Amino acid sequence: MVLEIKYIKNQISPDELEYIKARTPKRYAKCLEYKSLEERISSLISRIMICNNLSIDEDIIKYSELRKPYITNGPYFNVSHSKEYTVFVKSENKIGIDIEYIDEKNIGILDYAFNKDEQDYILGSKDNYGSTERLTKLWTIKESLFKASGAREYIEPKDIKVSCNNTIEFFGEVYNVYSFKYLDYIISVSSIIKYDDVLLVNDRIIY
Repeated sequence: MVLEIKYIKNQISPDELEYIKARTPKRYAKCLEYKSLEERISSLISRIMICNNLSIDEDIIKYSELRKPYITNGPYFNVSHSKEYTVFVKSENKIGIDIEYIDEKNIGILDYAFNKDEQDYILGSKDNYGSTERLTKLWTIKESLFKASGAREYIEPKDIKVSCNNTIEFFGEVYNVYSFKYLDYIISVSSIIKYDDVLLVNDRIIY
C-alpha cells in the first residue's frame, strides 16, 4: 500500500485565482484580511487542496479546538505549508504531516523544543544529515505526531518525545513515521496505518 503526499508550489496564476474564488469563496474572503501575501497564498492553496482531493465543498470543513481541519464521518487528512510549498495527505485512519524549510536559524529552538537524547542526536549523530537537517527532521516528526493524534490541548514540543525509529508510541497509540528530505525541506508523516512506500505527487489547483 502506497501513501501519496500531494504537493503544490505556492504560486497562483490569474486563472487559478478565479477558480479558487469560485470554489472556495469563504476562504478567499477571509484571506483578504491577511497582511502577508505568503500567508494568503498558502491559506488558499491549503483550502483548495482539501476541497479538491476530498471532493467536498468548503462548508463541509470543520475545525477542532486547535484549528485542525476535519470533516465529520469522512477520511482523515492533514495539510502543512512552509515557504514555497504546501503538502496534503489523506488516509482511512489518523494521519499528520509537516513540512519545514531547513534553516540554520532554527538551531535557536534546540533547548526549547528538544530533550537531552534528542539534542545528542541532533548535535552528535554521524549520519548523512547535518545538525540543522536533523533538528528539522525531529521537529517535523513532533509536529506530524501532534497533528495526527488529534490532541485537543496544546503540548509543549519538549514533551513530545521522538526518535528516528520507524514507529513511535504517542498517547497510547503506535504511529508509523515516514521522514525524508525534498530539496531544502524536510517532510514527515505520522500514520496509524503502515504503508509500504511513500510517493510525492505534484498536485494541481484547477481540477
